[in-house]
Amino acid sequence: SRRVPRVVALAVRVATQTTQMLWTVAVALPRPTHVLLQTPPCVPSFAVCWLVCFIRRAKFVIDWHNLAYTLMALKFGPSSPLVRVATMYERMMGRLGHAHLAVTDAMATWLHERWGIERGAIAVLHDAPPEFFRPSSPEETRALMRRLAPALTASPARVPGDCCDWRASLQGQRWREGRTALVVSSTSWTPDEDFGVLLDALTLYDEVATMADEDAMERYPDVLVVVTGKGPQRAHYESRMRSLRLNRVAVRTAWLESGDYPTLLGAADLGVCAHTSSSGLDLPMKVVDMFGCGLPVLAARYDVIHELVREDARFKGGSVTVGGARGKKKPVVRLPNRRRRAAKAPNGCLFGSPGELAAQLCGVLEGFGAGTSVAEEMRVRMRGELEANGGRNR
Repeated sequence: SRRVPRVVALAVRVATQTTQMLWTVAVALPRPTHVLLQTPPCVPSFAVCWLVCFIRRAKFVIDWHNLAYTLMALKFGPSSPLVRVATMYERMMGRLGHAHLAVTDAMATWLHERWGIERGAIAVLHDAPPEFFRPSSPEETRALMRRLAPALTASPARVPGDCCDWRASLQGQRWREGRTALVVSSTSWTPDEDFGVLLDALTLYDEVATMADEDAMERYPDVLVVVTGKGPQRAHYESRMRSLRLNRVAVRTAWLESGDYPTLLGAADLGVCAHTSSSGLDLPMKVVDMFGCGLPVLAARYDVIHELVREDARFKGGSVTVGGARGKKKPVVRLPNRRRRAAKAPNGCLFGSPGELAAQLCGVLEGFGAGTSVAEEMRVRMRGELEANGGRNR
């Protein structure tokens, strides 16, 4: 069967990695006092690092960024024997650590309550962006768009029709009014990121911006969405993108040089993250990087995301529906909490459905280009906070 070659290949890979790690840590490197292991992955690194620490009398420190068995479950299914074995292995070996670092408060609590790891041995260290994630200057933005123009034009996922390409011009240090809004989404194209939610939301936004009355059409900007990253589901979603027929929205995929990605985040007006976490306990590093650039984010809602995103509750629970009286199919945007008082210093919104995300896009981009939109106000404030804090998030 096809399962046998997969198991054999996995066994060969584990054996090879075990040999390489043992040689590197136990022989090639000087005797350590501590061995720090970031997980996932945990096979075979947990066993190898513990064995080296036992032999060389070093302390074993585990940096928990997620639970490896939950990622394996996405591929093999939660009831797979491999996943059950991986769960037991990770729990058993994880308990052998002398000290632990957790990426969220929720993960620290989970490790203590579910796997019996002593709470006093767990320290919570939230991720922080590297220093090169920062707001981009207008000159950097203009140079980046010139470099990306061929790639964005040639993207296999480009939208047919009037594609609203990037038309922003600079007048000194000011953007042109009425310019296209640049939205960035970084994805690994994996099952824990339902990218279809964003595509459905963009379709609804396009209907609102296209079919609204003339006054409303001026309030909603054209949108260029640049999607970065590589992964197993990319071809599937690019096929969906090619089938879209949009008038006010254009979608492009791009694989950027390492130095261009921070510049793109620093140049964007809004970020979107569909990550939902395989374990429900980790946080998306891509949002951390966006915040380092002073970029507000619309992120998928799940339990621990509140440790990172300060939600603007005015845009919670919104929806976009297509329908209306007398057979007209004009879309209706509902933001039932719009009149609520905004939370202190929000840095984004959280969505749970395409309709809610579409309503948030409408709500935060309304009035964009004139400096009056929520997205622009949020970005200006967040960049001011970065500057006041010496370029670092607090």
